[in-house]
Amino acid sequence: MRGLFDLFKIANAVFAGLWIGGTARQMLTGQPTSIWQHRHVTERGTTMTNFPVITKFWPAFLLSLLGRPRWLAGLLGGILAGALVDDSYEDAVLEIIARRLGF
Repeated sequence: MRGLFDLFKIANAVFAGLWIGGTARQMLTGQPTSIWQHRHVTERGTTMTNFPVITKFWPAFLLSLLGRPRWLAGLLGGILAGALVDDSYEDAVLEIIARRLGF
């Protein structure tokens, strides 16, 4: 039970870090950044909506495994991912997924 609570704590710290980093990126660049929901229109016109898991959440979550306390490493990883990773990477990943699924 404790392990599950620790995972939730780390995930919440990553979400908070993504929000902080994404908000900072928006303020510094003036470009809209997807923090909670990313919408992509494929080359064929299909709209795909997701939470930016592949390019932002998982890298930040994996960074939490490198430091102690893990929630703090997750928070810092979320801030870095939210501030440094552009939405074009998520677009590229979604385009690859859409092609493989035939959308």
